[in-house]
Amino acid sequence: MGVGPFFNNLVPYGIDNGLTGDSIGRALFISTAMSIIGPISASFLIDKVDRSHAIFGALVVQILIILSFTGEISWIGFTLRAVCFQVAWNFVGPFLMGMIAGVDKSGNYSVMIPASQLGGISIGHAVIASLLNTGNPSLINYFSGAFIALSILIYFLLFKNKTA
Repeated sequence: MGVGPFFNNLVPYGIDNGLTGDSIGRALFISTAMSIIGPISASFLIDKVDRSHAIFGALVVQILIILSFTGEISWIGFTLRAVCFQVAWNFVGPFLMGMIAGVDKSGNYSVMIPASQLGGISIGHAVIASLLNTGNPSLINYFSGAFIALSILIYFLLFKNKTA
């Protein structure tokens, strides 16, 4: 729920800041291409760092990046923020999936990871529509940041003793 509304809001946010559609497209292409850094970094670190620290750090970085999308922004600032957000998002994924696989011996919940991610992303469109009707598009970022913070809280409440 936090990622979908935020990422879906990047195009209107860029347009509101005077960026052209093709420059936004290039920025999102670059950020998506560079996002491979996240899972590659995770694969190198997964046995070297505490899972809780990695998850907490990556999710906090995501919140900070989301909240930095305010006011006027240049194409370079837009692109760098999008790259950092996608790297952080793709960094945390392997840690979360490993954690779920570690406690889900049947595999029944692990197979639902992609469905739950797509559900959150698709609900993001409805969230954006309702929040844009308020006339304050920055509410989307606050909503997204709040849901990611809620994810951190839920993670620590449910899995604080099950991480390695």
